[in-house]
Amino acid sequence: AGVIFVSRDFEGWYESMARLWIATSPAFRYPLKALPLFHATTEFSMGLTAQLLQLSLTEAEKIVRDPYSVRSRNAYRTAHDRFTRDMEEFISQNPDRSFVFSKEDGYGALCSFLHSRGVDVECPHIEEPFPHAYSRRDLKVQYVALLTIEAVLYSIPLICLLLVAKRRQFKMGGPKEKKT
Repeated sequence: AGVIFVSRDFEGWYESMARLWIATSPAFRYPLKALPLFHATTEFSMGLTAQLLQLSLTEAEKIVRDPYSVRSRNAYRTAHDRFTRDMEEFISQNPDRSFVFSKEDGYGALCSFLHSRGVDVECPHIEEPFPHAYSRRDLKVQYVALLTIEAVLYSIPLICLLLVAKRRQFKMGGPKEKKT
């Protein structure tokens, strides 16, 4: 068995985390937050963030709501430094079982490590770039989709009120004409 550590520089990792929170921010507001699916997803995400940053849920929510604040940056810096320190300690104690992977290394180094462990995996061409989990375009599409759902949910009660008002007006014989 082996352990693969993914290494990222702090700036790149922090920027991708901040973009992810901004893209998903509509899910943390009402009315989306009131829907069970969104509520469960945001609660789960918040729990993971609190655990990663070693903060209470309340503190983690403050970090997520303002991802570019100095407070957020410091919390993420602390988490990144702690992970790097723990990773280096594990590697020093288990050099034969550890592999540090950076996406800049590409598939070649990763596939070599896997094959040396007896993992029979078909690797892509070595020249292929390592994929991103979320591209900027994907995050933008997600953000716009969440904003659209949010707008629709806000408009439903307004449309219902307009329909009720129109129905009452119709039942009462339509609009009254003013006599001059």
